[in-house]
Amino acid sequence: MKYRLMGGILYSEGNKVPVASLKYDMFSNEKRIYDRDGKLAFTTEIVNVGSSNVKEKKYVLMNSAGVPVGTAYPGYAEGEDPDNAGWPVAWLPVTDHAKFQYKGEDFTLIRQNSQYYVLNDETQKPAVSVVHRGITGGWNLEASRKFSPEILLAVFVFCRNIESENDLIIV
Repeated sequence: MKYRLMGGILYSEGNKVPVASLKYDMFSNEKRIYDRDGKLAFTTEIVNVGSSNVKEKKYVLMNSAGVPVGTAYPGYAEGEDPDNAGWPVAWLPVTDHAKFQYKGEDFTLIRQNSQYYVLNDETQKPAVSVVHRGITGGWNLEASRKFSPEILLAVFVFCRNIESENDLIIV
């Protein structure tokens, strides 16, 4: 299935009716994912958000009752782990993937670049791709496996979480 994400609203390809939506507060790391009827389906949050070491963080997906149903563990790019390479002075170590566990399956979310992400299944076959639409804005999401639109939005949120790990904050 192919989808288009514009302004936090997910549309299936060729359809102008939203299939899911994403909302968040500016000063919170919690994101809320709603189904097509506007009912809360999932929330996501970053646990241990204050840590500078990515390996101490996890991204949690919770159902509408607040029960965790999926977890992603971000990781450093090869050769970037500060435990092995030391903390660089002038830049942050690059975070380029997260190990995602959902419904008893293991996936790897890979950041190819800031505008292209792939969620691979256990056999390393692409299950979801997330690609920025360029100058037109928004994102294209394509799922080769059966995922609900709400789960696709959770994958998108985790993509953006990985991206934010690479932001250098200057005070």
